[in-house]
Amino acid sequence: MLDPEGEVWARLPVDDGVFGQKWIWWSDASSGAAESMPPITVTGRQLDGSASLEAKAGAPGNTGFREDIGSFMMVGIEIPAAGCWELTARYGDAELSYVVMVES
Repeated sequence: MLDPEGEVWARLPVDDGVFGQKWIWWSDASSGAAESMPPITVTGRQLDGSASLEAKAGAPGNTGFREDIGSFMMVGIEIPAAGCWELTARYGDAELSYVVMVES
């Protein structure tokens, strides 16, 4: 489901200059709905600036289910600035990095 060219996130909700986003993550290593707070960590670094972010499971994180992908993890992240971001998720031994452009 990832675009190899990255994504543009526009019209995100903003609170005190911080952009909010709920992001779905899937792993074949996930134990699914039995894990109410999956041990997933999402970090980010701004590629065109100096800001960073970190979101850990339960802050907020939870699980969900869709017929097409099965169980998934949902992580809420707070992005402190518009710009180009490299976001990295870590779950168990798996790691995935992805680039997004956050527009103000």
